[in-house]
Amino acid sequence: MRDISNGARAPWAALAVALVAVVYGAVWSLFPHISAGAVANDLLFLEDGARRLAAGLAPHAEFHLPTGVQPYLGYLWATRLWPGLPPLMGAQLVGFLLLAPLLIAAMARAPGRVAALALLGLTALVTLAPIDLFMSDFYGISFHASYNRLASGLALVWFALVFGRGTRSAAVDGGLMAYALLLGFFLKIVTLGVILAPVLALAVFRADWRKIAALGLALAAVALAALEASTGIVSAYVGDIREMSAVNSGRAIYFFASFIFKTFFAQALLGLLIAASLWERFSDARARKLTLWGAAEALATPLAVAAGALALDLQESQATGGLGFVAAAGLLFAPGLIGGASRGAKLAAASALVTLTAGALAVLAFQIAAASALNRLGAPIAVEMVQRYLPGATVAEGLLRPQEAQAALWGLEGETGDAARRIAADGVRLSDHTLYLAQWRTVDEALKRLPAGEAASFGRVMTLSGVDLFGLALDARPAVGTWIVHDVGRTVAPMTPEQARAYLAGADTVFEPTCLIVQAPGAEPMTPWFAATLKAEFEARPLTPCWTLHRRVLR
Repeated sequence: MRDISNGARAPWAALAVALVAVVYGAVWSLFPHISAGAVANDLLFLEDGARRLAAGLAPHAEFHLPTGVQPYLGYLWATRLWPGLPPLMGAQLVGFLLLAPLLIAAMARAPGRVAALALLGLTALVTLAPIDLFMSDFYGISFHASYNRLASGLALVWFALVFGRGTRSAAVDGGLMAYALLLGFFLKIVTLGVILAPVLALAVFRADWRKIAALGLALAAVALAALEASTGIVSAYVGDIREMSAVNSGRAIYFFASFIFKTFFAQALLGLLIAASLWERFSDARARKLTLWGAAEALATPLAVAAGALALDLQESQATGGLGFVAAAGLLFAPGLIGGASRGAKLAAASALVTLTAGALAVLAFQIAAASALNRLGAPIAVEMVQRYLPGATVAEGLLRPQEAQAALWGLEGETGDAARRIAADGVRLSDHTLYLAQWRTVDEALKRLPAGEAASFGRVMTLSGVDLFGLALDARPAVGTWIVHDVGRTVAPMTPEQARAYLAGADTVFEPTCLIVQAPGAEPMTPWFAATLKAEFEARPLTPCWTLHRRVLR
């Protein structure tokens, strides 16, 4: 085989990546009608971010984000580039194309074409299949934190690129590292660890990687400095990260430990591979009587694999409903991790690791695709209220009927309604993947109570719930200075009356949830924080038992 560092296979890899993108786009162009799946409010806050970007608001400065800006830009670009595709599918295609330069380089450095195609197939599955690896009897598309899938894909491809075969070029690899750092930075801040950890571990012992790391960091720093000087987005993003870190300070360790527990057997298999590789290299260094530095250099690759695995644990533990340890498959490209004296045993361990991670994802993808095609949850039904948020989407009959009944129960008026809501309170679960349908229905009922034309005078609108349901439904001007996701204990913390007043300063109209189904079951409700300000500065008008309209009083 020719030296793959000369890029001999890069054109072939580029053609294969382009083919996947074209086929994916063609399929969704021919069959653009998707079924409303799980946790669709997560898609709504991407839609909301894109709406605010389109309105000219500055991300992180004029509205606050729980991630970097890429997921929202991806959604906006998708709707403009491919208006005929479902927005989620278009946004995932944007992410795949952003990953393409790194993927092509990784495929060119794979040990063979079979390995390169396997990497392409797994990357496409990770980034383009709209599913997560949560345990559920739900069969359908998951809208849950789709940016986590792109972060997993970036980790997978980056590991394969770093540990791929062939000689290194400081200019090429430094440029690729800078690109990966910028993509990771504007995707999720924890993804930076995945990019940096293996490279810095290699750079400690190897001069070629020191040059690559220095150039990559320098190029990324210059790009960020230029962006900060022209827009201020970098410091605003850091401000959002600090605020979220303060709110989440007590959860990170729990999430990390929980992730290790859930992926224990995959972690153990990778740990065995690393330990075996370290022992073999150490034994060889001792037999050759290498110097201490020479021995350390011999251990560089397995130590870098360990650093990458730890960084992956940190990233994926913060990715609720993500893809688990799948991206660890990219670490298996490390030379010598599977070879050596115990090749057979290590190959078995690596095969088991891939089966536990990538195999589980492939099986789940097949099951969900087949079940969706067979309408396992019932016949698809076009529902007007769903079109408001998901144009072109249908709802499986098996999902629609229970939520219709649930929303109707919470919408009953008078003493009968009060009694029904008390009984129904124990049946509201945040983990219910279709809770959002009942929430959307309550919004639909509230909108029907508005006099014709009144919404045009609402000005800047916000909703005191997880996402701005009314702002999106009315396509209203968004309030300035608010979070696009209100998740108590994760994005927002309890506010003092003064903080609540300042938070509402950018809103002219506020929709307040007044029943449990449209708040956050199991979490502290937000509405009490704003009670004093709403009473003093707004005029209240109940619309339904679940929603009250507040309009600012002009004095």
